[in-house]
Amino acid sequence: MKVTHSRLMRLFITWTFSFYFAIAIFVSLIHVFFEYRNLSSHILEDLKSVYGSTRESLSIGIWEWNHQQVNSLAKGIYGLNFVSGVVITANQDELTIAKGSLNESHAIRFSAPIIFSNGQNADMNLGTITLVANQSVVWQRIKVNIVFILANAVIKSLFLALIILIVGRRLIGFPVGQLYTSIFNLRFDSVEKIYSGKVPISHKTSNDDTELTDLMRAYNNTLDKVIIRTTQRDSARLELENRNLQLERLVEEKTLSLQAKVAELNQANEKLNLAANTDFLTGALNRRAFLKRVSLELTRLNREKSSSCILMVDLDFFKKINDKYGHATGDKVLISVVNILSDGIREHDLLARFGGEEFVVFLGDTPLNQATEIAERLRQTIEQHNIELDPNSITTTASIGITQIPNGCQDIQPYIDKADLLLYRAKEKGRNRVESE
Repeated sequence: MKVTHSRLMRLFITWTFSFYFAIAIFVSLIHVFFEYRNLSSHILEDLKSVYGSTRESLSIGIWEWNHQQVNSLAKGIYGLNFVSGVVITANQDELTIAKGSLNESHAIRFSAPIIFSNGQNADMNLGTITLVANQSVVWQRIKVNIVFILANAVIKSLFLALIILIVGRRLIGFPVGQLYTSIFNLRFDSVEKIYSGKVPISHKTSNDDTELTDLMRAYNNTLDKVIIRTTQRDSARLELENRNLQLERLVEEKTLSLQAKVAELNQANEKLNLAANTDFLTGALNRRAFLKRVSLELTRLNREKSSSCILMVDLDFFKKINDKYGHATGDKVLISVVNILSDGIREHDLLARFGGEEFVVFLGDTPLNQATEIAERLRQTIEQHNIELDPNSITTTASIGITQIPNGCQDIQPYIDKADLLLYRAKEKGRNRVESE
C-alpha cells in the first residue's frame, strides 16, 4: 500500500508557508516603499544639481537674447537619462522652450527662477525653469532591489517549509498518511476490496500503543464487521439482480407488443382520416374536407384583404367513355385528370372531387384574370394529354367555369353555384372552353 503525506500535514505546511510568505512580502513592500521614497529624493537632488550647473549659462543666454544658446542648453538637459521634460520660460521676450513629457500626474518636478547678476545692479529674475523626471526613472533604479528583496522572501519561505516538512513527516505524517491512504482508497464493491483497505500495523507500531494505534485497530475491526455484512449484501444483491433481469425482459416484451399495437392504431387512424377527407379513387379532397379547408383560407384572405377564385371543372362526354370503354377506363381518366389539375396549381391551392366527373379548384391570392389564364392552361393540358390504354390511347376535354370571390366573403357556396352556372354556359357554347363572369 502506497503511503502519501497526510492532508493535515499539507494543510499545516501550506498555511504556515502562506502566512510566513505574506509577512515577508509585506515587509518587502514596506522596504520597497521607503527605497522608492529615498530614490525619489535622490532624483530631486539630481534635478537641483542640474539647475545649479546650468542656471548661470541660462541667465546669460536669456539676458543676451541668445535663443540658440538657451535652446541648446534645454536640449542638453533633456538628453540626461533621468530627465523626461524641461520647460524654460523668459519673462521679457515671451520665450518659452519645452521639451519632453510635461503633463504626467505623478512625475517628480523641480521649478526655480532664472536669476541674472552682473555684479553691479541688483539680481534680476529673467524667467523660470522646470525640470521633470517621470516614474519610470525611479522604477528602473529600484527594479534590481525589488527582485532581490522578493527572491530573499521566497527563499526564506521555502527553507521554512522544508524544515516543517521533514520534522512533521517523521512525527505525524507517516502514520496519519497510512490511515488516510487506507480510508481514501477503501471501496465497498467487493469483500476483496474491503479487505485490502485494512491498515497494516507493523510490530514496531503495535508496541508503541498510542491513540493512533488504537484508532487503526478500531478501524480494522470495523472493516471485519463490514466484510460480514458485505458478504450478506452481495448474496441478496445477486438474487435481486436476477429478479430485475427477468422483470426487464418481461417489460421489454410487453413494450414491444404495445408499440406494435400503437403503430397499427396510428396507421388505422391515418387511413380513417384519409378516407374521411379524400376521394377514395383519385386522392383529391372530398366535398366536406374542401369546404372546411376553404373556410380557413377565406379567414386568412379576409384578414390580408386578398382576392381568390373558384374553378368548376367538368369532363365532356364522360358518359360515352364509360359506355364505350368501361368504368375501369373511366376511373383511369378521372385519375389522370386529377393528376393534371394537381400539377397545374400551386401547393397551397385546393382541389376536390364533387362527384362523378365534376371537380372544383380554389385559387387563393389570385385575381380573376390570372385565374382565367390558369384555367385555360389546365384545359389545354387536359385536351392534349393522351391516356394510354392497351393497345390504344384516348383523349378527353373539359369545360371550366370561373368566378371571383370578393374580399370579406363568409360563405363559399353561392360562388360555387355561380361557377357551376358558368360551367354550364361553357357546355352550352360547345364544350372544351373556359367561361368567366
